[in-house]
Parts: sequence; C-alpha cells; structure tokens
Amino acid sequence: MRGWRSAGVAEILGVHPQAVRYRMRLVERAFGDQLADPDDRFANEVAFRALHLRGGGPP
Repeated sequence: MRGWRSAGVAEILGVHPQAVRYRMRLVERAFGDQLADPDDRFANEVAFRALHLRGGGPP
C-alpha cells in the first residue's frame, strides 16, 4: 500500500518514521494484496471494528 508518507504518519502518531515503516512492512506481509483492493480493505475494516466492539482487540 503506497501513497502514505511515513514521516507524516509518524508525526501524527508521535513515533519515529522507522517505526511506521517497520509496522507497515508487517501489515503488508500479513495482508498482501488485500491492501490494494478497496473491497478487501473495507471487509477488513468491518471485521476489525466488530472484533473491537466485542472486546476482542484494539480499536
């Protein structure tokens, strides 16, 4: 998933840009092509929000 800027994201989150790059590599490894497909991203977002509402994970 390209288009985001690690420095800008890091500033918003209050972390080092390298931390953002590292975490995004982990996310890209875990989700692969799903990050490029809007429908897959939406489905993942819905699933993560439902999990959060059930108390099963971070927001």
